[in-house]
Amino acid sequence: IRDRYSVYQLCAIIASMTFGKFVIAGNQTGNPEDLPAKTLEAIKNATHIFCDHFRVFKGEILDFYKIDVSDKYIKETGQIYDELLIAEDAISILKDGKDVVFITDSGLPGFADKGMRVTHKIYLEGFDVQIIPGPTIAGLAIAFAGLPSSAEQTYCVSLFDYTQKEKHKILNSVKDFECTTVVLCHPEEVKGNLELGKEIFGPNRWAAVCKNISMPSQDCLLYTSDAADE
Repeated sequence: IRDRYSVYQLCAIIASMTFGKFVIAGNQTGNPEDLPAKTLEAIKNATHIFCDHFRVFKGEILDFYKIDVSDKYIKETGQIYDELLIAEDAISILKDGKDVVFITDSGLPGFADKGMRVTHKIYLEGFDVQIIPGPTIAGLAIAFAGLPSSAEQTYCVSLFDYTQKEKHKILNSVKDFECTTVVLCHPEEVKGNLELGKEIFGPNRWAAVCKNISMPSQDCLLYTSDAADE
């Protein structure tokens, strides 16, 4: 195992000399003023950017910081559920010697959002991977609600852009986990997802609805699942 990883490290060194680098960019979590300075710099200097949803990326970052992207290649990955397809597109750009900045809507790619398989694939192909630290909406939500947060007690799922049938399958897959489960979703889908959660998780489960985290209007409602209607 040690020798194998030595080969990966050697490939990364060689790749950094000839190919582009893959930059995992920590994002803000709803308040543009929280965007890490290094991420802002990376976006301004980037020629290729992979983002979740361009509408969100444009409104929360590009418009706020008045960044001109007319000369940049921007790929929207929010509707691409196979992360290996995202990785393949990124790899083709890296091979041309261009850097790729990878940013998602919910903080840190690969933790509270897609990105784990993308990064893993790029590592295995021997490319240089760098990361810019940033917040994660999952960690902020758990801390805000005062719920258990050790590594063995936390699980995160996303319901962004899934059908009702797919959401049902996702929540059913985690309903028996004895841990804190963080569920990410669009604000307009909170009510429907709460009803679905009550149906699947059953009564007497602690739950919290956290909104607008890190913004002046932030709020957290802590309740048990049998009181979801209230």
